[in-house]
Amino acid sequence: MTTARFGVALKRYINSDDAYALLDDTPELAGSTWQAGGCWALAQALRELIRGSHLCAVVDMGGVQHHVLVRLGEHYLDADGASTEAQLLRRWRTLEHLQGPSVQSFVPRLSVGEIACPPDLVKTLRRRLAARLPWGELQVD
Repeated sequence: MTTARFGVALKRYINSDDAYALLDDTPELAGSTWQAGGCWALAQALRELIRGSHLCAVVDMGGVQHHVLVRLGEHYLDADGASTEAQLLRRWRTLEHLQGPSVQSFVPRLSVGEIACPPDLVKTLRRRLAARLPWGELQVD
């Protein structure tokens, strides 16, 4: 299983009604998306499942973290699937209109207020991801 192929399956599942129902059932994230609000919970669930992955953030020029995702080798995983750093930063410049974005290690206290990581959501999402995605060599447990 390549990271790119895994990313396609991740994107397909995380944009499903099943995955969005998890957000809507979480009071602090109801009405949000896995890209805006639920990104930290998704990244944390992936981090707990994937050996060698690290939490990272898309950061603006002022040091504010706008998005949390997982780095695995040369790829970044989030609700858009797997991206290279160039693809990720281009998306944040063009679609999100973030000036001078960069990718840095995630520091929870520097994130924007609407990003949340409820432990119960992470636990449930982790179970669903483990059951629904083609893990191959990516999965830890």
